[in-house]
Amino acid sequence: MNSFWQNDFVLFGFSLFLFLIALFIFLFPKGERKAPVRVVAIMMMVIAVVGLIYTTAYQIEEGQSVVVTQFGKVWATQTNAGINYKLPWMKTYNYPKRITTYSQTIEARSSEGLSIIFDITTQIRVDVAELENIYTLVAKNFDIMSSNIITPSLREVVRNTISKFSATRIYLEREQLSIQLTADAQKELKSRYAILEELQLRNIVLPPRVEDAIVSKIEKQQEAEAMEFEKLKKIKEAEIKVVEAKGIADAQKIINSTLTSAYLQHEAIEAYKELAKNSNSTFIIMPTDGRSTGMPMILNTK
Repeated sequence: MNSFWQNDFVLFGFSLFLFLIALFIFLFPKGERKAPVRVVAIMMMVIAVVGLIYTTAYQIEEGQSVVVTQFGKVWATQTNAGINYKLPWMKTYNYPKRITTYSQTIEARSSEGLSIIFDITTQIRVDVAELENIYTLVAKNFDIMSSNIITPSLREVVRNTISKFSATRIYLEREQLSIQLTADAQKELKSRYAILEELQLRNIVLPPRVEDAIVSKIEKQQEAEAMEFEKLKKIKEAEIKVVEAKGIADAQKIINSTLTSAYLQHEAIEAYKELAKNSNSTFIIMPTDGRSTGMPMILNTK
């Protein structure tokens, strides 16, 4: 039995005893000065009532929830703000409903065994729907839950998750790493009746030689990719020129095979018809040889 329970119970017993004594004095005053005696009795009763209220009433602030226990077992859980009452031997334990922010610097090892430092910020809240299980199975108050459960669980999750990633992946796939960390942390904390709202991977510090090697490798890959792109570009341009040349050659073959003297003469006659419509003084000298193409010689007098 702890001192807090003893003090609370003793104060309740003393206040009750004082109230009964004051009530007796008030009802059965002795001596000739009954009025002053009753005034003293009233003052004693007021003090006693204050003591009784202090030991039986408790207030829940906005953003808090409370577990009430009796003889070590959960008697009730309260989540609504306001004044509540309990028996003097009952105890109360507060758990926040609001989100709590945790910032940690964690050292973890990659899949190659390299030591890497991570700065992580998380926003976590207690699952107040599970207050009875939290008190019974996890921690008897939020301070214990925070320091002995949530913080170590986050560290364990980070180390286990990081061990599955190589240093190169950690450097290059930061977003994917953050997603995986969030999923793993949510799963772990849920089993502890805590809800992860957000996880931010703020900073990653790799060993300098490792980071330099990764950066150098990336630069070389980018150079190689640029050279490959240029090579493919030149090959494509050459292929385009070949296709264009082949198209021109095919077009010339088609034209040569279809341009007969009769076709050209037909086109010439159509042109004569258009020229005849012209108001300008124009002389057209037309060849009469049937073997000719029929192309005219046009003389303009103006």
